[in-house]
Amino acid sequence: MGILLDKWKEKKMFNFGCVLFCISCLFASSGKSWGYLMSYILFGIGTPAIFLALLKGTRSFPKEWVSIMIALLNSSYDASVFVFTVFKMIYDRWSGIRTIFLVFSIVPILFSITTLFWPLSKEEEENSASSTESKEKKEEKNPFIRFIGRDAFEASKSRLFVFLLLYNMINMLWFNSTLGTIDYQLRSKLGESLGLKAAEIFGFVLPIGFIAGPFVGTIIERIRSSYSFFFITLLYILISSLNFVPVYEVQIFNFILFTFCRAYYYSVLAAYTIKQFGFETFGRLFGLLMFGAGIFGMLQTPLIWMSVDYFGGNFIPYNIFQLASHIFLLSFPVYVWMKERTEKPSAYSALSLELNET
Repeated sequence: MGILLDKWKEKKMFNFGCVLFCISCLFASSGKSWGYLMSYILFGIGTPAIFLALLKGTRSFPKEWVSIMIALLNSSYDASVFVFTVFKMIYDRWSGIRTIFLVFSIVPILFSITTLFWPLSKEEEENSASSTESKEKKEEKNPFIRFIGRDAFEASKSRLFVFLLLYNMINMLWFNSTLGTIDYQLRSKLGESLGLKAAEIFGFVLPIGFIAGPFVGTIIERIRSSYSFFFITLLYILISSLNFVPVYEVQIFNFILFTFCRAYYYSVLAAYTIKQFGFETFGRLFGLLMFGAGIFGMLQTPLIWMSVDYFGGNFIPYNIFQLASHIFLLSFPVYVWMKERTEKPSAYSALSLELNET
């Protein structure tokens, strides 16, 4: 998806995702098992296409709005839980699942129509001709480099990107595994009755993370990237530490911290990738970050098995490993801070350069 985004640009990629999204809804409305399978596949391809196109589309906004728009887009994922709640109400009271998907297939069509009103990117127009000429003049022999592009290939080999990839893989592992084990953990710490009650509150608090979007975007815009990464890492160390406290009120407070940290993290990651490597390679590099996190995230299965089966529902070893890994991740904001001190702002702010040119 990232490679297609950089080659097709935002509008074409967004429309491509809308078409797949619409077809997936139509397959789901069939009510057949094969229809659901095809729907899952197309939905899994279409939604990243739409989301990545929207992230890259933030370059059409004024510079001071870019971080805020990125934060709003990322936090809107949490708000989507409210849409699911509406779907459930419709399903329970008025209609079946087939009708819901059939009606919802209109939504991506409406989304696609909005691209007619998207502003044109001057950078896209000016660079399209020059990039085409440069590709024709020099044909890359290495098939992998030709596939992802030399700029993205060189960036992916940089020490900064490798460290960022490692930082993201570990963080995403704990984000996703926490969501998958929250019921088990709460029942283990608070008991069956109180644990289930706390889990219900967690399900309510999590989608409220979108409220933090504008606040998160403003923070990202006003402070250095290293300070943002320090804040996230220290906040998650606090969250990991509070996991050891078997007190109901403490766990509720921890939910709020986790929700804010999650919204803040995704926004900082996208904004920093754009800032360091620019919009032109954003799709490939951000896609590589997500791909690496997905592969590394397979460790969730043995971690959950170890905690639930091997340790009999005792999540203390799990929490110790989680806390230790986040203490280790403090090395990344330290590296970013040292990098910012040794480089001039214009040297590490690819975002500013690109926006000033447009």
